[in-house]
Amino acid sequence: MTVSSRLLTAMNAQHTGESLAFLVTIDHVNLNAPFRFTDQSQRLSSDPLAYGIVSRSNTFDYLPLTLSMPEDKDGVPSRIQLELDNIDRSIVALVRSERSPATALIELVLEEAPDTVEAELPDFDIVSADYDATVVRLQLFLSNLNQVAFPKDKFSPANTPALF
Repeated sequence: MTVSSRLLTAMNAQHTGESLAFLVTIDHVNLNAPFRFTDQSQRLSSDPLAYGIVSRSNTFDYLPLTLSMPEDKDGVPSRIQLELDNIDRSIVALVRSERSPATALIELVLEEAPDTVEAELPDFDIVSADYDATVVRLQLFLSNLNQVAFPKDKFSPANTPALF
């Protein structure tokens, strides 16, 4: 994965004015439009008052969130826990009504250059959800990871005789 020179400079600087933002997109076949939100806030409008980030012509609304990345252990599935403040009841309505999993896309951008995606975590399925009056906890699972054969080829005397 390559990153922009702007991010590379910011990562190597002792002090920097650059800040990273997570852009989260939750989509489902039964949604009219995907949910888009971010953990960083820039004032987008005064009337109505709105905060968020515009990236590639898509508005990501500000919503306090926490991402817990998966542990790097053998035999542990790649799960990300996404915690959202429960200020918009539409996410809870989606969780309650759907039996098929929604998908989640997580992107990392510089807040000052939001149209350049620095890193992307695609193809996560939302496999479980827990919520209360203040927070929604979503478990994201990389579903196709267990279906990818590794190594890609089988080493046998027929196709790799030099190994035997």
